[in-house]
Amino acid sequence: MVNRLKALADEGYRQFSQGLILDGKPLLGVRTPPLKAIAKELAKGGEKPPAGGLYHEETLLRGLVIAYLKINEEERLPLVEEFTDEIDNWAVCDLFCGALKSCQSHKELYLPLIRDLIEDDNPYKVRFAVVMLLAYFMEREDLNESLYLFERGVREHYYTEMGIAWGVATAFSHHSAIVKGWLENSPLPSKIKLMAIQKIRDSRRTPEEDREWAANLRKRIRG
Repeated sequence: MVNRLKALADEGYRQFSQGLILDGKPLLGVRTPPLKAIAKELAKGGEKPPAGGLYHEETLLRGLVIAYLKINEEERLPLVEEFTDEIDNWAVCDLFCGALKSCQSHKELYLPLIRDLIEDDNPYKVRFAVVMLLAYFMEREDLNESLYLFERGVREHYYTEMGIAWGVATAFSHHSAIVKGWLENSPLPSKIKLMAIQKIRDSRRTPEEDREWAANLRKRIRG
């Protein structure tokens, strides 16, 4: 499999990605579409790549196969939990979360795992929990717990902090009136609140009056 991945490597893409992905294993420079194609091929045959590969793309491939396997969710969930031990950068985390679309119709199975991982000492396990929340738990009935879990996930780690800020901004885009009151009173650190405010202001979906609200909150936080 490594030779197959190396044949797909793009040196320019490797150098570009290396500037964005600072943690984890060495990169080959394989783009996401061919990785997904290989993962779907392997998943169709029920084949899971072994853990412990040397390259970033091997880890990505294993995560994608776990997400694509045609198995019931009770069988997939232990594989998901096991794979969270292998997440070593934001790119592996976010691509894996995005591929786990089966969570959308099995949220009750994933939520206990998310609650456990949000308390973990490993910042990438926490980011996994946060990104799963912002991807699949933004309905009104999920919102209160998602916001609470964002607060529980605070760690002094850039990619965890940025993940929470992304989650808050995503929640705001769906439920701005509720998130406004929560964000003004939340015990989230000011640093994360300011990150979230910047994301809210940067979003094209944010109405002008909400941009003004965010600017005013930023002033109050900065004192």
